Amino acid sequence: FELSHSTPGSWTIYGNGTQLATGTSIVPFQTNGEKNYDAGTVVIYYNGTSWTSIASGLSTTAFCSFCNFQGNLSGINLLMANGVDAVKKYDGTTVSNLNNAPSGITYIDAHDNRVYGAAGNTIYFSALRKPEDWTTANDAGSIVIESNDGETVNSIRSGLQKLTVFKPNSMYELYGTGPSNYRLTPVADNIGILNHRAAT
Repeated sequence: FELSHSTPGSWTIYGNGTQLATGTSIVPFQTNGEKNYDAGTVVIYYNGTSWTSIASGLSTTAFCSFCNFQGNLSGINLLMANGVDAVKKYDGTTVSNLNNAPSGITYIDAHDNRVYGAAGNTIYFSALRKPEDWTTANDAGSIVIESNDGETVNSIRSGLQKLTVFKPNSMYELYGTGPSNYRLTPVADNIGILNHRAAT
């Protein structure tokens, strides 16, 4: 594939010299060996032969974050959050809402058999291996990440035995496997990241 930006804010994808698609925003991701793109209001994928729309009516301005998760779902699903639309799941065939996910989740990741989502200055976590259970006491819940500057979380990333929580000017690490042993540790109060796309 070749991605060409002809004018600011627009793009064209070429394959073997042939124009395949155009649009005004693009976020690539991959699942099940397919090439997928969030192209503004439509999520499309290229299966090697043609482009197919798998979701439409999404926000044209919100940046999406993605993770893969199975748990008690029938197979591995691609999960998507953007802070505007309901959290979505894609099973390789159908896009639908991730049931019971808290509204406003902007960033999403999978860590230690749970799904984590950030909204404002709150980290939500699903029940163990249950991505559609966000309310069971002593299994699912939320953690408020307070900082002196009042900044909101702008990314979360799974790592080795920890979930890293980022703000523009601070970082935190969440250790533990569930609410019975979670431990939030401040890492820095004067260093953070610009946005979710800067986190790796």
